[in-house]
Amino acid sequence: MAMSDERSASVRQAWEGFLESGREPSDVRPNIAASWRRSQLSRVAPDDADFPWLPTDAKSRLVSAAEPVLNRFAMSLPGTNVCIVLADRRARIVGRWVGDPSLERHLTASSIDRGFVLDEEVAGTNGIGTVLEEMQPVEVAGSEHYVAALHQLTCVGVPIRHPLSGRLEGVLDLACPTTDANSLLLPTVIDLGAQIERELFERVSDSERSVLRAFLARNRETTRPLIALTDQFMMANASAAPWLDGVDQAVLLEQGDMTSLSSGEVVREMSFSKGRTAVARCRPVLAGLKVAGLLIEIDAGATTRRRSGQPGRNTTASCAGLAAAGLAGTSDAWRRVAQRCARLDPRTPIRIEGEPGTGKMALARHLHHSMRPESTCTVLPGTMEGVLGTGDWLRRALAAVGPGPSTIVLAHIDRLGEPASAALCDLLDLAEDPPLVISTAIPGDRPVHRALEDRLRTQVVTLPPLRGRPEDIAGIADALIRRHAPGPLRPRLTPNALRLLMRHPWPGNVRELDALLIRLLGEGRTHDITPMDLADLGSAMPRRNLGSLELLERDAIIHALRDADANKTRAALVLGMSRSSLYRKIRHYGIDPERVVL
Repeated sequence: MAMSDERSASVRQAWEGFLESGREPSDVRPNIAASWRRSQLSRVAPDDADFPWLPTDAKSRLVSAAEPVLNRFAMSLPGTNVCIVLADRRARIVGRWVGDPSLERHLTASSIDRGFVLDEEVAGTNGIGTVLEEMQPVEVAGSEHYVAALHQLTCVGVPIRHPLSGRLEGVLDLACPTTDANSLLLPTVIDLGAQIERELFERVSDSERSVLRAFLARNRETTRPLIALTDQFMMANASAAPWLDGVDQAVLLEQGDMTSLSSGEVVREMSFSKGRTAVARCRPVLAGLKVAGLLIEIDAGATTRRRSGQPGRNTTASCAGLAAAGLAGTSDAWRRVAQRCARLDPRTPIRIEGEPGTGKMALARHLHHSMRPESTCTVLPGTMEGVLGTGDWLRRALAAVGPGPSTIVLAHIDRLGEPASAALCDLLDLAEDPPLVISTAIPGDRPVHRALEDRLRTQVVTLPPLRGRPEDIAGIADALIRRHAPGPLRPRLTPNALRLLMRHPWPGNVRELDALLIRLLGEGRTHDITPMDLADLGSAMPRRNLGSLELLERDAIIHALRDADANKTRAALVLGMSRSSLYRKIRHYGIDPERVVL
């Protein structure tokens, strides 16, 4: 309905007063006031309509389903001041239909055009971004828009959900000059949105319908948490929602392993949100002879029957602390690391072992901050003795020991010479206020001085290689992406891209994953990371899952290459195989000799 001149002036005055003083706007609708506050907190510029732009996917499921509906409606638009705008779930405009050329020019000047992003965090209160925030139909009239360039428009938007999975697909927005607005805008856009949702349902494949029917049938029979999965969608009942917070679809697919279910139901332990594990029944859904998807039914009661040695509350808290430090993981292997960290005694030296790139130094810093937050932390690499000389290296060690509480991180301690090792032992023994001593090492490395070795191996934390905990890659990648692209439009990994990452052997561990993401996030990238971006990575992957003996052989090759500084001839001699055999196995296992020494 068109806003009266008096009402329009009142809203405009409230908008100006809010921008000037930040005081609570009392003369606007509550949802608009809440949106203004969110816009202000996001530091949206009210006088700037230069919104971000991203490339669009012309073949997306949403666009394909919406185009027939909106093309038909657009036939009635010529001669009117009405515009239809279609946006995806990231508030990126993927389609626009305009009746009047003058309105089209105004919209383009206001960045309401294909590719522009109208998320509330960058565009303030509007008929697309605010719909995504509130997840319900929203009308934004005239000066209710946060950005002044949109004050001449009234926009009515509705969310579009996939009728099968309930997943948000995008937003449909109907816009016109505020002077032409009427009460028909809302029912019209709701009807168009319903037509698009019906079109989405008509495009659902027979195999997806089979999964839906199986989910609905089983959900009528059980009160347990129930999840249905395919490569394309995931749905869950209300009981399963707490188990899925932050859990990626690809991680569940990998754990469920649809390819192993053709013979029937499998019971396995699976990892879910917040580090919780549970016994789950994984049941295939067949469409003919093909596995179309799977049902995961969680036996929540089984999680209360704790096995001897199973991590408890301290482990969960430790996992959360590690995650806050950027050391993410929910796998059994990582939970064992958290369990070990929860039992460490800061009065006794701690040794962190792991392959290069597993995060030894990051864990050392985390332990320092959690155990001695008020103390200083000094990193003393053993390799620096050869650069500084033994005397200067020991003087730095003496300064790090005290006086006062301190933490010393000894890296590459196996490179420290005999005299310096002996002197360091004496220094630690004589310290009035013993420091927290943390050493990092590659498994198998030994200090040249036995007394130092015995002193530093009192408490050992072993970090697992990344290839041994693929289910953690989603959380690690998300943490790294947030670190390198902290803005609201940061890229995301598509499910298929994540599955590729989970199947890669990662000889360089987390450091290699970090380097890959830094390269992919270069030059301000904001669009999602897809399998096409990982083409080079995929060519080096094994074509199938490796057996236990193959994993041992691959690890032996990696260690030999690392010890030989990537010299394949020397590595072949150590392994007792010909160079041609080593080259063949390097290709078979997808090993990059240059990266394993990082």
